[in-house]
Amino acid sequence: MARTLLKRFLWSSLCQRAAIPGIVSEGVASIPTSSNQHFTLHQPLSLTTKSFHLSSSFHGPSCWSCGQNFTKPVEYFCPKCALVQEIGSKPNYFEMFDLEKQFTIDTKSLQHKFTNLQRRLHPDKFSLKSAEEQEISSNVSAMINKAYSALLKPLSRGIYMLEQNGVHFGEEIRADEPELLMELMDINEKVDESTLETKREIFNEMQNKLGEVTETIQQSFTKNDIETVKKSVIRLKYYSNISDRLREQLPPE
Repeated sequence: MARTLLKRFLWSSLCQRAAIPGIVSEGVASIPTSSNQHFTLHQPLSLTTKSFHLSSSFHGPSCWSCGQNFTKPVEYFCPKCALVQEIGSKPNYFEMFDLEKQFTIDTKSLQHKFTNLQRRLHPDKFSLKSAEEQEISSNVSAMINKAYSALLKPLSRGIYMLEQNGVHFGEEIRADEPELLMELMDINEKVDESTLETKREIFNEMQNKLGEVTETIQQSFTKNDIETVKKSVIRLKYYSNISDRLREQLPPE
């Protein structure tokens, strides 16, 4: 029944954008499952794009204390007076960890650099320093946490790179492709009706899908195909949600 109603909704949305009572409300499709859960899909926000190349807010900063000019985009300590430095309100996250500006990164290297930076810049290290240094270390430490969270996983990394190119999803990532909607509904129905053994098989399938869509994102960024990146990031979001849901239901191997 849910599949039939969704098909009607999709055709209605494509042909005349007319709402179907019980299924659509203000652009939101709520698909009931056998476990009394609801799988919610939304109409997309308007998106804008710019060129592929990641932007940087670096304009040749200098030390706030001694005036030493810096040659690197991000400098955490002045090479002359050794005081901790501000890095601006919108630093490039890749530059903060001295990483190549590309979708595929070495996450182990990222984790190592994050740990090292937090060890050096944690506010507790500056408890006996001046008020200026304490404030700077607190701000920089918080920014490092934010940048690390954004770059660590493929989904958040892809979203960040799209934002650097002028593409913004808003508060939610929303799917609207009929083919994707049908695929997601089918997968969720299988999850609801499956045994633990079947759930494990579906989980393994989702890992393959995640690998494939991640590779597509990397190739599309390389080709400057932002439209494909957007679509792939949306798929990555929903595949990740299903994978996480299955992981919670499955016992450890």
